[in-house]
Amino acid sequence: MLLAGTIYVRWPKVCAHYKLGDPKKVCGPRTMAYNQKRGEENCCFAHALGGPEHNVAQYKGKPFVIQEHVEELNKLKLTEVRDELKAEKNGNKKPPGTPQKVNGVDVYPTRSFA
Repeated sequence: MLLAGTIYVRWPKVCAHYKLGDPKKVCGPRTMAYNQKRGEENCCFAHALGGPEHNVAQYKGKPFVIQEHVEELNKLKLTEVRDELKAEKNGNKKPPGTPQKVNGVDVYPTRSFA
């Protein structure tokens, strides 16, 4: 099992592939969390707790459950473990950039691994 924070998620592409809706209107942290309640609590997008963005995304008429899609997400490179993220996590280092507080959580600038 991998610790949270070591996996890079291409959220807009995940939404497009699974037809989950507008990535700005569907909460990525909640949808991609193994524990969706914790994902909602740790939302870094300033979505209100209990807000419509936190409704569970639907895939083929049923709630999207990440555990059912991990293998496909990795195969399609929609998610991947990044050595840079593992090194930060293992070294208790913070991401680069100046964070902003959103819903009580430090949100760091978006990173690119292109």
